[in-house]
Amino acid sequence: MSPNTINVSENLSLIIEQTDTNIKTLADNIDETYISVYRIIEGVTKKPKKDILKKIAEHYQISLEQLIGLKPIPWLESFTKERRVPIYGWTQPVSRCDWVAEELDGIYRSTTITDKAGPNTFALEIKDHSMELAFKKDTIVSVDPDKEVTDRCFAVVSLHNSPSWIVREVIIDGTDHFLGSTNVRSQDLEMRLMGENDKYIGIVIEAKKVF
Repeated sequence: MSPNTINVSENLSLIIEQTDTNIKTLADNIDETYISVYRIIEGVTKKPKKDILKKIAEHYQISLEQLIGLKPIPWLESFTKERRVPIYGWTQPVSRCDWVAEELDGIYRSTTITDKAGPNTFALEIKDHSMELAFKKDTIVSVDPDKEVTDRCFAVVSLHNSPSWIVREVIIDGTDHFLGSTNVRSQDLEMRLMGENDKYIGIVIEAKKVF
């Protein structure tokens, strides 16, 4: 696991602020030098040692995943208007606990979302123009896997026997769920009936363009 330096720095700074501790106290309690902890908080250390991060996480009674920004810290979120969530790739294992964030230069990618999003919310990056006009290339969409599917919402779907997730508009007609195209210029404009082996991964709750 390669920690995201930005996330560790931001999270640790907030934790120290909200728990009314300081760098020296933290360093003493985990038996590390002041300068080592200081450089992690300031983002100077680009690849913090996992053993140090584990000791920091244990000190604050959180998991390593929470410290590096891959999972939320519930008691910390009440102090912030935004939080960070992982940006996943479009192909993931069946089990949610096995999903892994994308990496860029050895660092796990993440983005900020509003504090109203559910605790399991994650993000995806639109990689091409296939989902225009609904979502342009390079748009980051936040996805809540616990949100209820409603008519005309945009959902991330795993189709049976398809290795990659897709985003589609959901049209509900009685008990039938249809998946519409997100690209009005697409040649494949026919709606697809959601099959019993197809699966909703989550509902798009937010979208923002990355520049």
